Amino acid sequence: MEPQLETLRDILHINALCKQLPPTVDTLILLPHRDLHRFPLHTLFPDRFTASYLPSLQIGLNLRDRAKNDRYSPLLNVDDPETDQPAMPFAQLESAIVRQLVQHSIHLSPTEASLDKVVHALEASYKTFHFTGHGAYNARKPEESAIALTDGLLTAKTISHLNLSSYKLVCLAACETALTGKDGITTEYVGLASAFLKAGAANVLSTLWQVDEISSTWLMLQFYQRLLAGDTPATALKQSQHWLRTITWAELAAWITELSQLPGLEPGIVDRLTARAKNTLKEGSTIGLNQPIKYSNPYYWAAFTLTGQG
Repeated sequence: MEPQLETLRDILHINALCKQLPPTVDTLILLPHRDLHRFPLHTLFPDRFTASYLPSLQIGLNLRDRAKNDRYSPLLNVDDPETDQPAMPFAQLESAIVRQLVQHSIHLSPTEASLDKVVHALEASYKTFHFTGHGAYNARKPEESAIALTDGLLTAKTISHLNLSSYKLVCLAACETALTGKDGITTEYVGLASAFLKAGAANVLSTLWQVDEISSTWLMLQFYQRLLAGDTPATALKQSQHWLRTITWAELAAWITELSQLPGLEPGIVDRLTARAKNTLKEGSTIGLNQPIKYSNPYYWAAFTLTGQG
């Protein structure tokens, strides 16, 4: 992907644009035009910038006067709903650990995540919504883009009519959840991230393409650790992406071992983490434990975007 991103950087004259920005500027709010929403534009800028996205200027104005806070609890977690799509074992691992990190959570298991239950739970004034599962973008009808639940699809159209003003953060650890449509360019873009913002959420973390399940799990858990340590959502995502793209085999194994020691984890989750740490060391020993993992490729980390307040 790196050659293609370099070409896009040249086409958009990013280097020339950066030269016009004062050295004191280190935060960017990107409002991509039309199909530029499909690209990870945040990767085109130097590392000194922390970037977030807005689907429209009006949504940005709506968020401007909203009070910022660092409360992410209580959390609503919908965990890999049972559908006709393949199960996501690492999604269940991710959800179990996120619930321990955030605490004070409500969990809808894979068999419980029906449309009625999820919609009812979403309107119960939680601070964070963490979804792991399958999501898709509908190119012909962006308002029908959806996340998959046990008995059907929760569409962007339905989401946009909910009252989600209590939510500081919505995390969609699924595939293609950040894409938006170009219909009605003079109005708000339509897509899952935009729908959650229109419904009142302050921030939406979502993905531009189908992501690797394992690397996605590590990035999301690192994101929550940084978020709960005090970083803003935009900063936490940026730092987590940098962490994933530079981490070595030895560092990843040590970090997974630390995760396994979190209090309150179910024994089965601890066993899976312990086994994963051992496998990471074993695989890394054939390459070099101090060598960076393949996650440096933008495919593994660049899909994640933060849309909203930042």
